[in-house]
Amino acid sequence: MEEEFQVLNVPFEGRTDRTIEYIQLIKNLWENHPSTFKGNYYSFSDVTFYPKPKQKKLPIWMGGNSDHVIERALEHADGWQPIWFSTNELRDKISFLHKIAGEKSINIDDFDISLRNRIQLTAHRGTDDHPPSALIGSKEEIFEKILSYGDLRIKEVVLDFITPNKNETIETMQILSEELIPNL
Repeated sequence: MEEEFQVLNVPFEGRTDRTIEYIQLIKNLWENHPSTFKGNYYSFSDVTFYPKPKQKKLPIWMGGNSDHVIERALEHADGWQPIWFSTNELRDKISFLHKIAGEKSINIDDFDISLRNRIQLTAHRGTDDHPPSALIGSKEEIFEKILSYGDLRIKEVVLDFITPNKNETIETMQILSEELIPNL
């Protein structure tokens, strides 16, 4: 992850505070006209920003797997997107999310959870570098894994297709759209 910051020429240290400030800054630009903002990293006054989002409240999600990310998402974002969790891992993290929301009196009725995972339809899982939670296997195995998230109040699953070519990606998308999505 540090390499991503280097590519953007942004210091890795202080990334949490910067992220929170970015969110505050963006919301300020979206919601106010003209906008004025004074932060530790950025400041401006009487700035005009267009186009404004069509939605009154454009949702911001935070991604990551740590408890700290969950707390930050609850305090500063509208949703949380973990990556590559098994059903049990996700269930534990969602329990933590509910616990923290209760302790901090944060209403999570409109708080979204979106899981990101890898997917590849194949006859057998084989040996690979992907985590066990990755959606790799037969159609039935993958459907079973996705459906196991059903009681966890996940708004959507974002899939990273790790298929070897575009034809298999398209075929996987067709199978999901025709056979899985109608059953959700």
